[in-house]
Amino acid sequence: MLAEVWQEAQAISNESLNAAQAAWVTERAEAEELRNEVSEAYEVQAQELEAVRQQLAEALEQVRAGEQIRERQASELAELPAAKQQRDYEAANAMTELHTAREALDSLRSELAQVQARAEAYASVAAERQQDAARRLETVLAELENMKQESKTALDKAQQEAAAAREHAAGLVGQLEAITAQNRELMAALKR
Repeated sequence: MLAEVWQEAQAISNESLNAAQAAWVTERAEAEELRNEVSEAYEVQAQELEAVRQQLAEALEQVRAGEQIRERQASELAELPAAKQQRDYEAANAMTELHTAREALDSLRSELAQVQARAEAYASVAAERQQDAARRLETVLAELENMKQESKTALDKAQQEAAAAREHAAGLVGQLEAITAQNRELMAALKR
């Protein structure tokens, strides 16, 4: 009886601890997976930002080159009145290219702003998910601690019940010995 009570208490304690440990391992794996996802996302965003910055630098270089061409052509037009018509044509082309380059620059700036906004939004979501995972992990750890306390309480109760049962059994043994002695005395008296 005492052994069964003791084994049952140990089984309950082990089952609770195993369940809590499995939950903790699962939460930890989810947190690690989330960290890897966030890291990969940051790398992708960094690559996108670098690509946009490179395109922006190229567009700026085109704008500078267009402005230099326009300035050179304006100087040549002033020096060569006879070639004014050709220079006007080239200047118009340069202005068109400059306008196109500026539009491309504006587009790249807008794209850069969008990429940065997406990166900030993703970082915010990732931070929230990390905080949520941390909160869940804290909850699991708290539940694990509660289960440990409950298991200890159950074990203490089982030990107390076992001690009480031993005391009760000792009392019964004493009573049995007293009854046996009385029976012997009665049997001896009857034999007389």
